Amino acid sequence: MVLFLLLSLPCAKRWMHRESFEFAASEASAEVDNGQVSRRPKQYPLLGFHDRHLESEYLMDLVVTSKDRIYLGLFFALLVHMGGVGVSAILYVGSRDKFPGYSDSHRAFVAVAFTCMALWPLAAAIITAQFWAARRKIGRRVGKSVVLVFEATFLLYLALTAYNLYNQDQRWDASYMRIVYGYGALGILLMVFCMPTMIVLFFVNLPSLATLEMTVFMSIAFLVVDPFLIDLGWRSFSDEQIKGAISSVLCDQFIDDETGDFCATYWTVVYLFPVILFGLITVMIAIVSLIVDRNNRRSFCNRKLINALQKQKEASLLRQRDEQESLINSIFPPGVARELTMKHSNEVNLTSSLATLGGSCGIFSQAVSREHQCVSILFTDIVGFTSMSQQCLPLEVMSFLHELFVRFDNLVDMDSMLWKVETIGDAFMVASGLNHKQPESNYASSPEGVRDSCQFASAAVLFGKSALEMAQTLTMPNGELCQIRAGMHTGDVCSGVVGTRMPRYCLFGDTVNTASRMESSGVPGRLQISEVTHALVCDEDGFAWDERGFVEVKGKGRLRTYLLVQEEKDRRIPTVNTASRMESSGVPGRLQISEVTHALR
Repeated sequence: MVLFLLLSLPCAKRWMHRESFEFAASEASAEVDNGQVSRRPKQYPLLGFHDRHLESEYLMDLVVTSKDRIYLGLFFALLVHMGGVGVSAILYVGSRDKFPGYSDSHRAFVAVAFTCMALWPLAAAIITAQFWAARRKIGRRVGKSVVLVFEATFLLYLALTAYNLYNQDQRWDASYMRIVYGYGALGILLMVFCMPTMIVLFFVNLPSLATLEMTVFMSIAFLVVDPFLIDLGWRSFSDEQIKGAISSVLCDQFIDDETGDFCATYWTVVYLFPVILFGLITVMIAIVSLIVDRNNRRSFCNRKLINALQKQKEASLLRQRDEQESLINSIFPPGVARELTMKHSNEVNLTSSLATLGGSCGIFSQAVSREHQCVSILFTDIVGFTSMSQQCLPLEVMSFLHELFVRFDNLVDMDSMLWKVETIGDAFMVASGLNHKQPESNYASSPEGVRDSCQFASAAVLFGKSALEMAQTLTMPNGELCQIRAGMHTGDVCSGVVGTRMPRYCLFGDTVNTASRMESSGVPGRLQISEVTHALVCDEDGFAWDERGFVEVKGKGRLRTYLLVQEEKDRRIPTVNTASRMESSGVPGRLQISEVTHALR
């Protein structure tokens, strides 16, 4: 107990702390070799781990896992004491008038016996209070304290038992004891007083240091101190006393033993056999405690490693899930991504969702395809991209597109209403309003739908205006100033996934085609919008529009369009552009004029 208590002091803990062992990724990578940890924390002989924090954690784990054994050991020790010495004490108290020699030594025996009887319940109560405090995080860890309480109780019990053994010798004359027990009285008293309680140490599962301290104390008390103090001790085992005590009949069975030395030695061994057995059991307890403690520490390290591996695996799965969710969020708008994640929340992980994406398009499309109303679609296209691609290296073209589209991506990220759909060559497609939840079928005609449609269209126009300005700050690889066309239209679309190999999130519907035609028939450096879109943004502050008139759109016929005014000089461009088109689409030998000019006549 003294050594174990000294090791619990803070100064000893600091002095013995030689490493801070962690079952982290580096140790976890070693894994388990045939059920054993390939790399273990270092240990002192009998004193535990070099990492004293790990030692405290081990003691805590040992005490918690062995709680039932500790309580069983306390109950068994109480039961053994009550069935042996306790019964004798009760008989003394109840029948003391039958003992004419009842004296102070008898009273001391009774007092010590009842004190020993009260030790075990008291220890159980203290240990229970420690567990209760630890469960409510009131006190400190219960590992060392529980071991100290059990060891102190056991050592105090042994000390009182040793005193009672000495008192037993003083209370009765040695001759009376020899009449009852013979010269084997010492061994029989050890078997009665101590042996049953020693059994507790076999299954109580304490640290080997604590068990060794108890066995050493037990050996000193009952094999050294008491046998040298009492009359029934080692002094009574001389050859002369044994020869005088045994009868000639007991020695007649031995041949050629006229002196009786062999007979005396033989019966001495017989009388000492319980004492020898007591010593052997003490040694067995010490050896078993060392083996059990070694196995307990090995099992503790294995559990720590398994927990580290499990945490590492969980962290890896969480990282994979976050990466896959990030991938899905980069492919789909937030609303669609949330719907997809919720529909596949019962899968093992999001990899199964991606597998569904790649291997079963029908099921995936049912989960992702959605109708969207009042969505504004905007296309951009680089003016002179084909000729530039013929003049420059592919790597230069790709680097230029990357720089331009990264800037466009940054513009998209600045507004939650916008969503980058895709890029095709030099074309950049943006949708505004895909992220909005539209629960009603007649959403577009509702007041809320009209208001949201204006906001979606304004966000797309603002993006187009910024994209036009940003493009003009770049120079193409052929040395010319970058200039883009932009076209925009508003209407209903359907979103879904196309293909099973490298599937893509795409938009479908006439709105997409019309927006593309607005871009292809537009004016370099200008944003052209349809009449439908103009009706939504014409009253918005910050935007000025030039009516371009009717434009012949492939597959759509003549559509009225409008151009965003970037600067004052932009107002002259529609007239020049329209006059140029009147000339290019005219009839040889005839003058073709626009509707506006015709109205002025």
